[in-house]
Amino acid sequence: MTSIRNSIIALALLYFLFGILLAVGSVQLPERVASHFGFSGEANGWMSRQVYLVFMAFFGMIFPMIAPLAGLLIGRLPMSVINLPNKEYWLAPERREGTTAFLVSQLLRLAVLELGLVIVLHQLVVEANRQQPPRMSNMVWAVLAVFLVFMAGWIWSLVRHFRLPEEKAF
Repeated sequence: MTSIRNSIIALALLYFLFGILLAVGSVQLPERVASHFGFSGEANGWMSRQVYLVFMAFFGMIFPMIAPLAGLLIGRLPMSVINLPNKEYWLAPERREGTTAFLVSQLLRLAVLELGLVIVLHQLVVEANRQQPPRMSNMVWAVLAVFLVFMAGWIWSLVRHFRLPEEKAF
């Protein structure tokens, strides 16, 4: 449960930071915000500042919470609708509560990772709009690469966890 508590604290702190950055961005962004960029960084999509900020606020609040909220359903859903390696073992009545707690913990970590990505992308958009003409930094590719590396590690940890224990393997 400490892992869940730590993830909730980290998520709360990131949401607080996100709110501050949106408020600061509302002053720093131009009235017409470059919000979409081509592969080479040139702006090719625009929104009004108000629409961009509302979109980012909703996206930043909802996107990271989808997975943890879905994880909470694991304890209530029938086994037939759950896709989990070795689910008969991990969702057996004596392990289901522990499995649900582990999944919620891992999905909260995913939410932290996703909200971190949203925050960094928002900051990159703010920085891009400070230039004339607006241009996205190549740093976005490094950020996405780091995110994908962390996602691969996160997926690997789930796969490792949900293997059958040695004494239960056939």
